[in-house]
Amino acid sequence: MTTAERPPVPGEDVDEELVAALRAVPLLAALPDEAVRHYAARGDALHVAGGGHFAEQGDEQAWFFLLLAGRVEWTRHVAGVDVHVLTHSGGMFFGHEPILLDIAVPVTGTALEPSWAFRFRTEAFWELLASCPEIRRELLSTVTQRAQTLEVVSQHQAKLVALGTLSAGLAHELNNPAAAVRAAVEPLGAALADVSATALRLGRAVAAAGTGRDAAAADAVLDHLDQLRRGSLTAVAPGAVQRADAEDAVADWLEERGVEDAWERAPALVRGGVDVARLDELAAVLPDGVLDDAVAWLTAALEGADVLAQVREGAGRISSLVQAMREYTYLDRGERQHVDVHEGLESTLTILGHRMRGGIEVVRDYGPDLPPVDVRGSELNQVWTNLIANAVDAMDTAGGGRLTLTTRVEGSRVVVDVADTGPGVPEELRERVFEPYFTTKAVGQGTGMGLDITRRIVASYGGDLRVDSRPGSTHFTVRLPGSAGEGADAQVEPG
Repeated sequence: MTTAERPPVPGEDVDEELVAALRAVPLLAALPDEAVRHYAARGDALHVAGGGHFAEQGDEQAWFFLLLAGRVEWTRHVAGVDVHVLTHSGGMFFGHEPILLDIAVPVTGTALEPSWAFRFRTEAFWELLASCPEIRRELLSTVTQRAQTLEVVSQHQAKLVALGTLSAGLAHELNNPAAAVRAAVEPLGAALADVSATALRLGRAVAAAGTGRDAAAADAVLDHLDQLRRGSLTAVAPGAVQRADAEDAVADWLEERGVEDAWERAPALVRGGVDVARLDELAAVLPDGVLDDAVAWLTAALEGADVLAQVREGAGRISSLVQAMREYTYLDRGERQHVDVHEGLESTLTILGHRMRGGIEVVRDYGPDLPPVDVRGSELNQVWTNLIANAVDAMDTAGGGRLTLTTRVEGSRVVVDVADTGPGVPEELRERVFEPYFTTKAVGQGTGMGLDITRRIVASYGGDLRVDSRPGSTHFTVRLPGSAGEGADAQVEPG
């Protein structure tokens, strides 16, 4: 903001150009000439260059302005984005909303061109409001209109932020299994080619060694190898120490019998559950001169199976994430229905999983026999998202902590408690946490609408939302009627 001219002292001669400009403002049209001159001496004239600010979001000190010339754009900074709210031009007024509502300035006013304004001192504003009914009605009516405009903009941005959170979470969660599938697919072609090549060599070796032996003996060799391959599908992976010991033993066994690439083949054999005892059994049924080809084929087959298992696991993880997203959003199910609270909490944890890996422990204390609740599932999951995300954000500032989700039944009510070990909400701010536009986060990091939206959703189903907070322990508790209960009157109470 540019430096204001020296404030006039009551009783001094005032700038006649300023008085004429004030007379032209529609809001002051009902004032007699002497009243306009009186107020001209009880404020500051401001000249703000294009790009300068009349007020900034988060300012605790609010001023009432009359815009005499120029244009001012008002924006709200949310999640790194400046969202347009409205634009004022010469003759309009602004700044009274935070004074009347006793809130911090919710938006930033930027001059779009060189602008001239008159700023009322606080006592002069209240005097103006009390002295003229027409002005009082106009100011109070615009408070409602502009608050509704800001609420629509903020709610829209809050939904975009929530959508961005879900998109980022899903993208992050999908990235790991997708990368695993991609990494596994690359060697899959080579593994399959290796299986084919070694199978051909093994077949020729068995045929050559089988001269003088019956076909049943050859079939027994191939059956034994196939059983070893199939056994890999149910093999239990040993621990790191046991695996290393088993690999050494298998490699030594292979080397002693002249098998090529013994140390390269041993890890795949051990992963597939093949140990020295099984190799002894295999050697006992093999004709002379076939062991090397048999081990080569078995190794290739086990490596191929391992690659396929990785692809299967990654694809399964992707499928489960897509299912979690479908359950979270309740696609194609917009009507009220019986909703399982535990399923909603779990799908929300899945979607927000990427945000809970920085030292945040999740504790589930779910009560038994929890009845369903009669709600729109996507709306209820928005409640869980807002509460859990807020808890995680609070603990992020402390470098981690514990998120505890507790569910229980109280009479006909289903109770869900979301607790965190963050720094807590200061006592002097606790009464305001459900107010629209109020946030304890830094400017631009929160919409100030999350808890307000959460409160409204809970209340719309006859439920109540309460907060109890102290350093190291913050609880947001939701109570909703069970599907068999009747919705009681909604309540919103700080704890």
